[in-house]
Amino acid sequence: MGDEITSLPPFLQASPHQLDESLDLLASALSAITYGIALTLYCIVVHSLRCRRRSSRGSQYLITLSYTTLAMACITAVLIISHYGTQMAYVYHRDDLPGGPVVYEELMISSYFVALVIMAILDWLTMGVQIWRLWIIWRVTPWFIYIIIIPFSLLLACIGIDIAVLVNEKHISFLSLDYVFTIGFAFFGIPPLTTIIVTALMVLRLGLIRRRYIKLIGHSDSVTNQYTSIISMLIESYALEALWSIAIIITYSIRTPIIWTVFIGSAVNIKVIALFLIVYRVAKGSAWQAHTEQQLSTLRCNGDRVDDSDSAVTDALDRRFSTGDRAMAA
Repeated sequence: MGDEITSLPPFLQASPHQLDESLDLLASALSAITYGIALTLYCIVVHSLRCRRRSSRGSQYLITLSYTTLAMACITAVLIISHYGTQMAYVYHRDDLPGGPVVYEELMISSYFVALVIMAILDWLTMGVQIWRLWIIWRVTPWFIYIIIIPFSLLLACIGIDIAVLVNEKHISFLSLDYVFTIGFAFFGIPPLTTIIVTALMVLRLGLIRRRYIKLIGHSDSVTNQYTSIISMLIESYALEALWSIAIIITYSIRTPIIWTVFIGSAVNIKVIALFLIVYRVAKGSAWQAHTEQQLSTLRCNGDRVDDSDSAVTDALDRRFSTGDRAMAA
């Protein structure tokens, strides 16, 4: 039986790298699917921004549209580069190297370098938006400086690590292998760590404001539901990105490159999906505004407590929390 298999023509024999090639193609398919989701969200975001253009400042509309378009352009470039690499490896150079198309893709340093540059830009953009949202929520507190310095320091560290990674990719012998692994771990670890810290700090702040609000006007289902929905939006928007990043870190740390490739191929799309979810909620007016907490402290009528009924609270929230021109954060 073994002799029959070995006697088959080369084009009928199974490739010794079938599993690696299958996972590599799975990564390409997953990248295309997540890109489609991101493109759909981008169209929805642009439509929502256009609908709110009349009630918002022109500068805010242009800034939001610009960075969402930049993010979409970045992942489009990654998709094109990835598709080009897959096509070259599996169609034109499949039998050029003993390891097959997977090895050829790994040796395409120029394409991988461009993908790393785009990933770094998206990390900076995403972390910048997160810090802006954190600033919106915490800026009226006396602990603002101490709170904001944590993610800002992580952003600076991320920029430094990204530059080191890009320099090392351009000059292969720039760093030793041990340093390369450590810096690579930081490259993939700092952005999700920042996401988790920023989300936790925002949830903490909203919880404290909710508690203060209930003390001010008493318990109300409307108030509880409002804060619960905002906290849920924060967690839902970045839960997928955090879980995806954790999977990347785990597969990178145990040094299984082919499994790691499945997650890293879609990482940029997942980042942009999380970003678009936040922007969409801001555009729909369901986000936290810069002046919201200040309005909470004015929910008294001539020093008396506002009526505790749900209808009264809802009316107050509609008047006080109506979306305006100022910067907002989910």
